[in-house]
Amino acid sequence: MIYPTAVMALSPTEWARLAVALILFLGPGYGLLSFHPRHRDYDVTQTMTLSIGLSIAFWSVLLAWLHAFRVVLTPLSTLIILSAGWLLGLMRARPWRWTRPGLTTILAQLDRSRLLLWGVLALSAGVSLWALRHAVAGLGSDSYHHTLIAQMIVDRGMLPDNYEPYAPIVTFTYHFGFHGMVAAMAWLTGLTPLVLTPIMGQILMAVAALSVAYFTEVTTRDKWAATVSAAIAGLISVFPAFFVNWGRDTQLTGLVMLPLFMGILWEWAETDHLSPPVPLIGLLAAGIALVHYRVTLMAASGVVVLMGLNEMSRGIHWPRVKQLVGGLIVAALIATLLTAPWVWVVLSSGRQGYAVDLGKPALSAFMLSRLGDRALYYPNNWILIGLVFAAILTGIWLRERLVMGLTLWSVVMLVASGPRFAGVIMDTVSVVISLYFPAAVAIGWWVGQLVARMRARWRFAPRIAGLAMAALSLRGILAIANIADPDAAYVGAQDLPAMAWIKSHTPPSARFMVNTFHWDFLPEYVIGSDAGYWLPLLARRATVTAPMTYSAERVSRPDFAARLAALDRLGGHLTSPEALALLQRAGITHVYAGQRGGPIVVEELLRSPAFVMDYQQDAIYVFRFLGAQSP
Repeated sequence: MIYPTAVMALSPTEWARLAVALILFLGPGYGLLSFHPRHRDYDVTQTMTLSIGLSIAFWSVLLAWLHAFRVVLTPLSTLIILSAGWLLGLMRARPWRWTRPGLTTILAQLDRSRLLLWGVLALSAGVSLWALRHAVAGLGSDSYHHTLIAQMIVDRGMLPDNYEPYAPIVTFTYHFGFHGMVAAMAWLTGLTPLVLTPIMGQILMAVAALSVAYFTEVTTRDKWAATVSAAIAGLISVFPAFFVNWGRDTQLTGLVMLPLFMGILWEWAETDHLSPPVPLIGLLAAGIALVHYRVTLMAASGVVVLMGLNEMSRGIHWPRVKQLVGGLIVAALIATLLTAPWVWVVLSSGRQGYAVDLGKPALSAFMLSRLGDRALYYPNNWILIGLVFAAILTGIWLRERLVMGLTLWSVVMLVASGPRFAGVIMDTVSVVISLYFPAAVAIGWWVGQLVARMRARWRFAPRIAGLAMAALSLRGILAIANIADPDAAYVGAQDLPAMAWIKSHTPPSARFMVNTFHWDFLPEYVIGSDAGYWLPLLARRATVTAPMTYSAERVSRPDFAARLAALDRLGGHLTSPEALALLQRAGITHVYAGQRGGPIVVEELLRSPAFVMDYQQDAIYVFRFLGAQSP
């Protein structure tokens, strides 16, 4: 593997290849959207937005079914499949038959609101990518397993059955939509998942803002409100921008699809269920299920709350309700069929290996303090909180069903994510960081209402509102440009030469003790805390740790989690007789202390006759353990 000096250090040619690959990826969605009964009513922006969600859903479903039939993908087959989508869509649209008035209509769609929306999206993508300028790999604890899973798909040409040889995990049941998309980009561009995973995560920041804009426009019928919502989600709000520090790429992908799914449902309900796009709704539901399990629960609760409140506010008309419920049941059946191969994989995984029982998390797992001060004291937080409350109070006063529905949905999700209910399945923190979606929509609606009511008395109201949004956006841009926390980088530039050295100077059978970390609310849940965590991927050497997804998988040894927790409890003191004996039983041959650091006390290793320093560069050390033996 060739290691990058920085994630953003791509050549102009590589950026161009990535841009072409992203356009190609929209092909299946574009082709499928042409079967929507109302596809001709969508403008270019809406068409592209829905094509993104449908393509992610299609690709995820395709990977599940190809895995079931053991079909291996290649760069050529990927190119053919994605190109076929474009061909199908273009043949149905027949742009070569467009007359001059038709082209004029398309250009007319790019009004000032649309141009401003695309400006917001370009700024969101640009500043989000700029935030990665010092990174050499994804940040946070999640980025390792996201990069690893994408690499495993690339390695095998299909979804993996397990994590071997990277980790002693004998099943693979994790949601994979994001990783499948990264693998497709890798096949099309020749770039590695190490580089593509963080880049795709940042690009999805802008796509998330676009999907929020789509939902806002569908529900408010106001393009300017949609633009405001996009600015809130893409430039002003702490979330999803702060996801970069945790590597929450899969949840972000689910939150890209959630507004599209809810929007197309709302649009259908508003047309009295005529020409229902049920198959596409089923596909989007299946896609969300394969992209992120928790977002799937959010979507299910959203359907019940928003659609139910929407029907009640319009006055219950039983024939219409029956038609809606019938369509939703059919869509659910389609989603079940599309995800059936993966559901079987998940359900049958219990027959392999050994389950991991880490106990129940403490109540602190549900506290907002887990977000950290950088997120809790983000510059725009109090302004946005004030705008949200203003929108909610105004919505209740005007009895606006959209705002009341979003508020009730948010409350339901927060209650359901508490320890007494869904708990670990849909934890409170995951819900809170997803609430930027309903918040952005509500604020977009409120600003639209405020401007419309003030314009009659004060013709400068739109300009004042525009200047206020511009000021907030500028403040957000400055914050996002520096939002990546240097302390969230597990892998630093100095770690990469060490990885190359390890790969060439240690035997393939080497097994490393590395810096570890555990959460206070769940002490038995242990992962790596520096670049040593990434050793299996970057140097192809085993460590005592495993991707943090091991907690939801099956492992090869019944005592795996207990052994890892015992090593973590050493607290980095590896030279006592008890520690040496534990290292021997674990089969440790080497110790790695990375640039980010952790509990391992290097000074003790330097003084101990049981360890020999084989490599040292800056704060990075590789020690050979002289007392190693097979467990």
